[in-house]
Amino acid sequence: MTYVMCPKSLNSYYSQTIPIFFVQVMISKKLCDTVSKELDSLHRWFAVNKLSLNISKTSFMVFGNLRLPKEINVSINNVQINQVNETKFLGLIIDYKLKWNKHIHYIKQKLSKCIAVIRKAGSLLDNNALYTLYCSLFLPYIMYCTEIWGNTFKTTVNPVYILQKKVIRVISRVHYLEHTNRLFKNLRLLKLPDIVNYKTAILMFKAFHYQLPKNLQKFFDLGPSSRYVTRQYGKFKQFYARTTARSWSFSILGVKLWNSLSDNLTSCETIYKFKRCFKWAILESY
Repeated sequence: MTYVMCPKSLNSYYSQTIPIFFVQVMISKKLCDTVSKELDSLHRWFAVNKLSLNISKTSFMVFGNLRLPKEINVSINNVQINQVNETKFLGLIIDYKLKWNKHIHYIKQKLSKCIAVIRKAGSLLDNNALYTLYCSLFLPYIMYCTEIWGNTFKTTVNPVYILQKKVIRVISRVHYLEHTNRLFKNLRLLKLPDIVNYKTAILMFKAFHYQLPKNLQKFFDLGPSSRYVTRQYGKFKQFYARTTARSWSFSILGVKLWNSLSDNLTSCETIYKFKRCFKWAILESY
């Protein structure tokens, strides 16, 4: 369990017994005491409901670049918990600056091992079997939450993209310097940058049809123009982004992507049809 604190409003909500605190005020002793008091209440709730809480594995993180006190004391049942700069949560490695370098480095290590397995299996299996290995071993790593960690600097994500092109050459049994556009199209596979756009577009499709949870849906606004058939009909309202990190969020980057799509895509009535048309449009561009 990880307690998350950010030096900027005090809101708390509970999601599947995992409390997350977002703080918009400067961290002070009073604030730490308040957080500790809430955690003690949570600990008692666990005990009443006959659930165990491993305090030794519980930690908290402070998000942001603001100057922080040297010591931030947060405790549960008078046991002080550790402050960390990164943690693994639901398969994602999250750091206190919300950069994805650590997670991408972790993925690179896993993908390199997958490539070695596929390469060694190449002498025993045919191309179809190698394609199956790619979909079962390699693809899940670059598909899982790609819309989150993939929207960052190209130089950060590019090493993963290079590994993807490397494994595509192995599957296709071509020279290691062969151009990969034709290979991706023949295998009907998307490149990593296009996978990021694909997953982001799916999320925006759900936002357009109000299929997202309320906590996410509130970040998107179709605006009053969506009520009338105008040139802006079906487009989201574009918000201003002051920082680069903000410009990579769904409410900014996702809105730009959706507003740039053709009417043939945005008018799809089902998500199945949208996925199929979006992927086909990308493959045709290779």
